[in-house]
Amino acid sequence: MIVVIRRVCGVALGLLLGCAKDDGETAAGSSTGASGPVTASSGGSSGVDTPTGDVLTTTEDPGPTTAEPVVCDTPEGCTAMEEGDLSGVTLPFFRGTFCVSDEVKPGDTLAVSVAACVHPCLDVNAFAFKWANRCDGDGCEVALALYYSDVVGTACPSDVFGEFDPAACVVTGPHALGIQPPAKEGAGALLLPFLTNADAAAIAGGEEGAAIWTRADAHAQDPTRRIAISYAASNAAAPAACGEGMSGCKCSSVGL
Repeated sequence: MIVVIRRVCGVALGLLLGCAKDDGETAAGSSTGASGPVTASSGGSSGVDTPTGDVLTTTEDPGPTTAEPVVCDTPEGCTAMEEGDLSGVTLPFFRGTFCVSDEVKPGDTLAVSVAACVHPCLDVNAFAFKWANRCDGDGCEVALALYYSDVVGTACPSDVFGEFDPAACVVTGPHALGIQPPAKEGAGALLLPFLTNADAAAIAGGEEGAAIWTRADAHAQDPTRRIAISYAASNAAAPAACGEGMSGCKCSSVGL
């Protein structure tokens, strides 16, 4: 699922706070309904100027084992602070709004939309995304890594990747995405994690599966980055699209 954008954004101290999940072991493969070891599966997509959100590519790769989290204390400790003219930057979702179908049947495709706050000094021509499912006996979480590649900037201030005034935001999207969770009943969640520019570059460079969770777990995640999801046979089918004010969707604002 795909779409495109124009520019890019910043980070806030508050974006680095929250809850990281580090319980259990992570193994490659698809999840099951039984309690026990955590399992992981993944997918992704990318595209350029595709307002309909058509899938251009999809990949499945379990990735490496999740490592111990390394928590960053400040945005400066997690994010490259640059200014001036920039080029070749891989930019993750730092601030904005995202929505997901939060009450669905097991196996339904999750309808997701993401609108990012971007700094007006930056130009973005395309976005891509990858996701990784992680399940245990209590349910399944999905980590969504959305990023913009080959970003360029002109005369950017030092807070281009910092907590600049939200009034300066250029909103990109909303980008319509589709994510396939495991067909498992129970409680779940969608996490749109804080990632650094370096994290996003590594994911864009080929990391998938449990490697996405490794990078997400390396940062404390603000609660606004996680939306709870109910998977139950009694739920209505997931909507085909999701967004603010749409039935069957829940939204969250991050860093605004």
